[in-house]
Amino acid sequence: MSLEYAVKQNAFLMGYADSLTNDLSAEQFLLQPMDGVNNPAWIIGHLANTADNLIGMIGGEKILDGSWKVKFGGGSSVSSNPEDYPSKEELLNALRRTNAKLRELSLTATSEILNAENPVARLKSAGMTTLGDLLGFVLTGHVGTHLGQLSAFRRMVGLPPLF
Repeated sequence: MSLEYAVKQNAFLMGYADSLTNDLSAEQFLLQPMDGVNNPAWIIGHLANTADNLIGMIGGEKILDGSWKVKFGGGSSVSSNPEDYPSKEELLNALRRTNAKLRELSLTATSEILNAENPVARLKSAGMTTLGDLLGFVLTGHVGTHLGQLSAFRRMVGLPPLF
């Protein structure tokens, strides 16, 4: 199993994430235009945290400290308080670093790692039975889903679409 295509797509998606966030102010990064909408800070932090979790799952050394899981992991709540999150720059740097490391490790992962059982029950029951399946999803579909939220956010605050 090779994750070469997923790695290539993830690199593209990271460039798209930059495009979606380049013109957002620090204030816009924390804006929640309506209830139930994830703000850019949470989206970027969540994507960085998820990539970091996968780094650990495939035997790499995680980059982020445990506070990221609390702020951006499953069950976390979106906040508009700047004291609750790292700065826009820190969030984007974490996103870039974690995804670059995950891409690197994905390309060198052994078949034993890739064929290991997916530990995420919700996704395992949806057909992603192996860690390789999970990696492919996190590198592509998961990022794409949340960048779609970011694209919709841009429209809600009056910014033009980019794609």
